[in-house]
Amino acid sequence: MSEDLSVLPGENWFFYWKTSASLWEQKISQIRGHRVFIPLNWSFHSETGDVYDFGELRPEANLKKLIDICNGLGKDFTFLLSIGPAPFISNGGYPTLLARIPSSLYNQASYSVVNNDGLIHKFFSFYDPRVFKGFIEWVKTLSSYFKKHAMRPSLFAIKAGYFDGLEFCSYAQDNSVAFDSSFARFLKSDASSKTLNYEEELTQRNEFTASIENLYLETVKSELRDYWDGVLPLAFLGGHPSRTINQGLAPTFSYPYLPELSTALATGILASSALVEEAVKKTVLGKQIRDVNNILVWDGKFYPSAHDDSIGGPFRPLRLAYMYVEKKVGLARHSFSTSGTKNFLQRKFSNCWEFREVQSFEFDESTDLNGVHLFYLRDLDKKSFAKILRLFMGGGKIILDRGQASSEQIQRLELFVLENNLPVERIQYLGPIQNITLGEGRFVMTDVAASHLQNPQDQFSFWSKLFSSFDLRSFELGDIDIPYLWWIKIPSNLELKFEEMRRLGLYNPTSYKKKIRFEIPRNFVFAKMIDSFRTTLQTFPNEIEVQLLPDGFVALDFGRFS
Repeated sequence: MSEDLSVLPGENWFFYWKTSASLWEQKISQIRGHRVFIPLNWSFHSETGDVYDFGELRPEANLKKLIDICNGLGKDFTFLLSIGPAPFISNGGYPTLLARIPSSLYNQASYSVVNNDGLIHKFFSFYDPRVFKGFIEWVKTLSSYFKKHAMRPSLFAIKAGYFDGLEFCSYAQDNSVAFDSSFARFLKSDASSKTLNYEEELTQRNEFTASIENLYLETVKSELRDYWDGVLPLAFLGGHPSRTINQGLAPTFSYPYLPELSTALATGILASSALVEEAVKKTVLGKQIRDVNNILVWDGKFYPSAHDDSIGGPFRPLRLAYMYVEKKVGLARHSFSTSGTKNFLQRKFSNCWEFREVQSFEFDESTDLNGVHLFYLRDLDKKSFAKILRLFMGGGKIILDRGQASSEQIQRLELFVLENNLPVERIQYLGPIQNITLGEGRFVMTDVAASHLQNPQDQFSFWSKLFSSFDLRSFELGDIDIPYLWWIKIPSNLELKFEEMRRLGLYNPTSYKKKIRFEIPRNFVFAKMIDSFRTTLQTFPNEIEVQLLPDGFVALDFGRFS
């Protein structure tokens, strides 16, 4: 691999094993921002899993020297330790002698990914007891090394995975003989186990996978507790196993990265470009990847934000809607997909919505009261139901679908309305809609399944009607055919005449010139154009026209007032 790839521009990763130690200072000094992220390569420090090298044999294995260089350059540093296969390292990062049992997919095909050089990295099962034993030794050795040299690094564990549609899939998922053997012992140890049907076995397999992954995680938390900062799910763009197959069949295959970026925004999971070809990262897609990650970590904890530019604080993602789903179901199989909700949001509010696990919902001072929160009553237990009632009473906007709810859940909802003597407005539009208003709070109840909205056009009309009743302060661009992103932030001292600032990023990944013209809403003012490349801008009364050449991009700032 080229030494130029030892640094991932925009992500501040430094792969110390890919370049000469004599060039470390030069490479790290080129990293923009105050923090360097250093993935740890288990296999580089040990070929056997029991004998380790931290610079005694190879200078590139000297982590103490690496940290001294970071300190000398005034850089903070964070180690990233994978608790499963690492797709950017050969053998998934396992020492050679421990890489014995290949991981496999559900169809028993070899589990592997294509790296940014076009080379295939095969994975090996971390359900092999020898791997777990070696991992414990690796983590203990790291802890001893850090203490010996009085190192105080920040450390995150990485749960590496990929996006499959709208789902995040961990590379810990495996169907190898090592997994099957461990899973069989797990079932045998359960005295209450019975013959399982397909769905039951799938649930058990997923639970067993999570339990083993948690064993690795707890090992890191225990042995490296003095340096522990948390666990970070990380999706690798282009890391879907299908890419390996497709590129094998067609070497000129062009991987569709854009849908994965949209999924990153919808899930809030960081998307790494470590597997993306260098030539691709030099295009406008590379700019999009950096901007998406900057949006997802707007607080600057992980990556320095390219959009943190003034006293008002950093730009953060603009969210107009939140969909809450059960963890065990996921969005792809949830009614939000079949009812047309997801398709409506992506078409109407592109990349300005997010889905979350309903079990994780909390109402506190950080809860967004401007966006619409969508729930299914059937997914809510008593505690969750009480939380969304507090959201409503606190001025939140809620759409609640009563479909397939139990009689107990329906009674709980009706009792709340009666006890609080809340007036209910009843509307009929492609189905029954009930609306309750209390101060700033809105509570809209419906049953999409009972409305029998099968036609996508009817579904879109239905959701358009519902959302048009909320004051979302949206800035709609219409049906433009290039990707775009929205940021939002509190105004700086120089922008106090506005209630908020919004930034629009436009990108042209096509090979054609694109012209975009849109109206500026009544309560918005165009402020400035920044970060422009191969782009021209014309302003008209209440309108803007942007022309982007191939690979062009631009960011436009707008102020919003009451």
